[in-house]
Amino acid sequence: MSEEMKALREQLLRNDKNGYDTLDEAQLAEMEAYCTDYKAFLNAGKTERLSARAAIAAAEAKGFVQYKRGMALKAGDKVYTCNRSKGLMLAVIGKESLAEGAQIAAAHIDSPRLDLKPTPLYEDSEMAYFKTHYYGGIRKYQWVTIPLQLRGVVAKKDGSVVDVCIGEAGEPQLVITDLLPHLGQEQSKKPLAEGIVGEQLNLLLGSKHQKIEHAVLLVRNIAVGAALVLFIASLLHAPMEALLKGIAYFFGAAAYFCEIVLLTDCFTAKVPHKELFMAYCFGPMYILLGLSYLLGH
Repeated sequence: MSEEMKALREQLLRNDKNGYDTLDEAQLAEMEAYCTDYKAFLNAGKTERLSARAAIAAAEAKGFVQYKRGMALKAGDKVYTCNRSKGLMLAVIGKESLAEGAQIAAAHIDSPRLDLKPTPLYEDSEMAYFKTHYYGGIRKYQWVTIPLQLRGVVAKKDGSVVDVCIGEAGEPQLVITDLLPHLGQEQSKKPLAEGIVGEQLNLLLGSKHQKIEHAVLLVRNIAVGAALVLFIASLLHAPMEALLKGIAYFFGAAAYFCEIVLLTDCFTAKVPHKELFMAYCFGPMYILLGLSYLLGH
């Protein structure tokens, strides 16, 4: 290719470059430092109060002082005032009169979140929950089955305020539960905005299993183990094959019955029948198979 053609190609064709390729080492270091500081601010400012607190610390490091009503100000002074611990105004006093105008830059401290309702605590199926209502334009399906923190303040009767922070590394964390895939077939058919609704965004705090649940779980596991052993034994003892398989199928039916008890929380929870269809079918089917083997024996 001639030099003239190369020059034309440079002029006529695009040669896009990644932004990183246009920066030198000093600019890259400056960019990384800025991004690191910004990420640290986002991590520190999980709520409006925390964002304002972090911004005040950054402002004071740059020479800003808290404004007091009536204090004398002169050109070049840097002052700030905080409104109810959630709004912040910073000002650099200029040389000209306000009649000449002012330069104003505004930013919105926002924190999409789930707020606790006034009386949030309730119990359902031996589990404790907090009722919530969402604030901001959240995408509700993003908030389930992920670790969550409890952040805020508690105002005491004496007027003092106590910060609350539960869920940092090494601490208990909260979660909003969701259906298991094999129980959420109907949910999967819904539009994205309807799969998880606001009324479902309740925080699971803890649970305490009843003794009967442990007993049913133990019986189910024993039944499954016994069925497995009997099926293996039927392969090794041909003369007793029908008897062993018949008894094994009865143990299998018992295991499916225990599964229904567990899924319905001892028949107290309403579970769609279609979600229990397999257990409904295989339980009686195993009984019939067991009877056929025993009668044949």
